[in-house]
Amino acid sequence: GKIREQAGDLATATVDYKFAAEQLVTLDPAGMTARYAYASALVRQNRNDEARPILDRLLAQWKDADRDFQLLVETRKLREQIK
Repeated sequence: GKIREQAGDLATATVDYKFAAEQLVTLDPAGMTARYAYASALVRQNRNDEARPILDRLLAQWKDADRDFQLLVETRKLREQIK
């Protein structure tokens, strides 16, 4: 997904991120990163209704995490952006 996104193909990168997010175990760090990347790509395509539940699941999963956890900080910012 990252390679396709860096090449300017956000639509295909989104498909790749979705595949990775669905295939990886819920608590696996790579899975969390993939889900965040997928949601972020959706937001950048103005597909906020699809991104909201993904971001909400991540936030619920990290409700007791360290407040400075970088991916949590980024997820909160992204979720606030699409209220």
